[in-house]
Amino acid sequence: MHTHVAGSAFSSPPPRVRPSLLALFLAVCGWFSCSLAFNWSSKSLLNVLPRPVTATLVQLFSVMVYVACYSVVDRHSIAAPSRRLLRQMVPLGLVQLSTKLLHQLALSYVSVSSVHTVKVLTPIFTVVLSRVVLGERASKAMLMSLLPIIGGVVLCTSAAAVWSTAGFVFALAGTFAIVSQNVFAKKMLSEQHVNGPTLVFYTDLTAFLCLLPVWVLHESATVLPSLTRDAVFYALTNGLSSVLQTFSSFFVIVHATTLTYAVLNVTKRAILIVVSILYFGDAMTRSHYLGLCIAFAGVSWYTRIKLRERENNLSVLPSHVSSSPSSAANRLDLTALESSLASGSLLGQRDSLNVKVMIE
Repeated sequence: MHTHVAGSAFSSPPPRVRPSLLALFLAVCGWFSCSLAFNWSSKSLLNVLPRPVTATLVQLFSVMVYVACYSVVDRHSIAAPSRRLLRQMVPLGLVQLSTKLLHQLALSYVSVSSVHTVKVLTPIFTVVLSRVVLGERASKAMLMSLLPIIGGVVLCTSAAAVWSTAGFVFALAGTFAIVSQNVFAKKMLSEQHVNGPTLVFYTDLTAFLCLLPVWVLHESATVLPSLTRDAVFYALTNGLSSVLQTFSSFFVIVHATTLTYAVLNVTKRAILIVVSILYFGDAMTRSHYLGLCIAFAGVSWYTRIKLRERENNLSVLPSHVSSSPSSAANRLDLTALESSLASGSLLGQRDSLNVKVMIE
């Protein structure tokens, strides 16, 4: 079931083929820019058209159409539907729906910076769910690295000038849902090989079909009368940026080292928070900035420990296991798995490792 699509946006290039530094730099710039555009257009769309279900449908439909068009070029990119495949994809699709909808609901109540500040708690949910679902124990050093993350986020939320309990709950639930999707995807992909286009298409299709009746009953009658030029512009920008950041982020994760990607991911979130504060004019205090610094220091510490433990685990593998492509293909890169960003989903390969990434 796992297929390799040469030269596609969903499969890795042949081994040892690396792009120029300029190409990688442009891809990183594109990834950062598309992420900024996605979050800016999401919030702007909700400001002029406060319909979170509609915004979620636009994102799901955009990515789904992109993958469907890609399958026209490569007919073998998406696996034919089967009962077994649907049993795997439907649960992930429902979680995908919850991640996207909760993100939009959170943005309806609080600022972009507040939503992404809460998402800094991702490592905590990852440690808990990995223990419960996958039976993986966290080291003492990793548990210690979670303390500054918790302290920093608590300081940020307590210093927030505008507080919304509903927005905080939605953001927290959305973060939990994203991590849940990552962990359950890892569990599924360690048992069954599913290629990228298949995973993206069927999870988004499931989410779209489940959300469509809700949209028809609750928002469809009020959307058309409320449409303005600004709303249409933001909706189109939101859908396009959702697709482009999926594509650009995949290029980065395929061609950059795991450490580079981890550092870039933390940097991107920090830039996103700062830019959203400046653009939307969010009220901030010194305590808020201090909390952000503490939280990101904790995330950096956690990432470093995670990478070091991963390298140690790989170094102790027997030579016949570490050199086996089939064995390597079954080991999942948890550092990439923990990149919980809420605008779309993507599955690719990184140095022969299955990688499931949620992109914001």
